[in-house]
Amino acid sequence: GPFSDDVDLGDIVITSPEVVEITGTIVDCNGDAVTNGFAEITLGDDIYTFYVSDSNNFEVAIFNCDGGTNFTILATNIDDLEQSDLLTYTVSPNIDLGTVSACGNQLDEFIIVDVEGTVNTFLDVDLNIGGPDSTFMSGSIPGTDFNISLQMNEITATGTYPGTFIDYGYMFVETPGGASYLEIATYDELVITTYSDIPGEAIEGTFSGT
Repeated sequence: GPFSDDVDLGDIVITSPEVVEITGTIVDCNGDAVTNGFAEITLGDDIYTFYVSDSNNFEVAIFNCDGGTNFTILATNIDDLEQSDLLTYTVSPNIDLGTVSACGNQLDEFIIVDVEGTVNTFLDVDLNIGGPDSTFMSGSIPGTDFNISLQMNEITATGTYPGTFIDYGYMFVETPGGASYLEIATYDELVITTYSDIPGEAIEGTFSGT
């Protein structure tokens, strides 16, 4: 274009990508069903995350847009904080992975929040320390909408910080009454038991509030 008269563009052929159907069962180190976990599948440049709960089975259909010949899977057991090795499989239209053991690799980055006896374990943790009033911590449960965000003053060492140290906290969590969005109004204290200012090193601690 631009066009001033009718134009015949001929046949326009749209090729649909291959659909790959994948099924499997996630188990723990003892071979028992994982009822709080997820499978992360990478095919080409695309990453798909599927949460498993009451059933430890997953059954998914994904598009092979890039025409890849292999895909990888990581299986995670959130309750035991265990993860499988990175497993590689060959692409085909229908794939039954059988049993995938979420075992062998201990996760070391997580946030555990207990809401009146209901435990939420957040992974995909991000902690940025950029200076005064700019420490931001977040986490999520992959394959779900559950998440947590905290904004606080700068953490500089181990020790006990007052509740006013945390500016705000929001979370979407499972509670005894079901899934709820919560804002923490009052903090008791923040206790940092392990601290390092070296990127990649551990920072460990606890906080409480209402």
